[in-house]
Amino acid sequence: MAKADLRMNILIVSPVPTHPSTRGNSARILYIADKMKEWGHDVWFLHTSYQEGDPAAMAAWWGDRFIHHQYKKPWRKFRFFGIPVPDRWHHSLLKRGWLHQRIDQLYDNSLDDLLQESHRKHRFDAVLVEYVNFSKALLLFGQETLKLIDTHDIYSDRHKRLIKAGLPPEWFFLSRREEKKGLLRADKIMAIQDIERDFFIALLEGKRTVKTVGFFLKVTPFPPEEQGRRVVYIGANATLNVQAISAFLNDIWPRLHQADPLLELHIWGGVTSELAKIPPPGVFMHQECRDVTEAYTGAGIAINPMIAGTGLKTKTIEALAFGLPVVASPVAVEGLPSAGGESEVPWRVARTPAEWVETILVLARDDAARQSLALNAANYARTYVATQQESMRTMLERQKTAG
Repeated sequence: MAKADLRMNILIVSPVPTHPSTRGNSARILYIADKMKEWGHDVWFLHTSYQEGDPAAMAAWWGDRFIHHQYKKPWRKFRFFGIPVPDRWHHSLLKRGWLHQRIDQLYDNSLDDLLQESHRKHRFDAVLVEYVNFSKALLLFGQETLKLIDTHDIYSDRHKRLIKAGLPPEWFFLSRREEKKGLLRADKIMAIQDIERDFFIALLEGKRTVKTVGFFLKVTPFPPEEQGRRVVYIGANATLNVQAISAFLNDIWPRLHQADPLLELHIWGGVTSELAKIPPPGVFMHQECRDVTEAYTGAGIAINPMIAGTGLKTKTIEALAFGLPVVASPVAVEGLPSAGGESEVPWRVARTPAEWVETILVLARDDAARQSLALNAANYARTYVATQQESMRTMLERQKTAG
């Protein structure tokens, strides 16, 4: 059968926009699409606007390969132990982690007609659905179409992991049975890190091909900055990001600023809308940028102080690809290969406020050490990205797994 080096018509179906690309998930989708186009494939992007984006920017980038679908939240009737539950009660039960969601709970059935019409016009050889909770779209395609799911995360009992971390459940979480149901609609599954790949293999009992396809992007490192007193953080308006940077501003930044008043912290993205309107001394707030290059330009150090979370932390990889050394919490580097141990990776892990202060001050003041780490960051990113790209290429091979 045809291999990935033969030209294919590929449709990406996503509830998440590609633009603006300052969110980690949006950036991931955009880079995957760009790489598939580079390989010679014709790629279409269908955005069902569960999460709003920038339609003008998407139309400009995708041209006539952009398909917009106006998402409408479907009405569902929910039952708790067989008893119908009012919507407000249902949401309350979900937030407490007492209910799982159903695999198709967010799927807008009005999408079906548009998918079928698009397939009649373009005869897609492959369809890639972003997130398992929109996998119902794959049921509209026959055996002749290669069906893929980009999982982004494990949703089985995800709410329990968030509650354990002291966070309210948000976005989506499933029972193992419901997640398995959605994944079996695909021929191949893309996991974002090895630990998730192993989980999906066990969940599906070997009935589908599952491979790790992490975050890959263009590695375009800046020359190492001569001084490292400009620190940068980028985050979307999400609970986990707000929690992380708020804790940093409360517990760490005052100590840093007192120790070195020349330090600057630049915070970019939607997360700034949830922070104090008047920032602390030395902190500069910026809204969304069209290109993350703007945010990283001139920075000497990137931080990722995430306290809890699931999935691969794409902002860590993104900063490394720009040649920036990263100071991160343990959670923010989970899933990243660290062959050789912590001394061989281009990031430094900080576990306590005292470690955060000491690590950032050392990198800011020791230009040689920081610049060496910056060079390691770019080299690490190149190796990591090359591995992920090759894995993605094999996902587009037409052989399918029986079952």
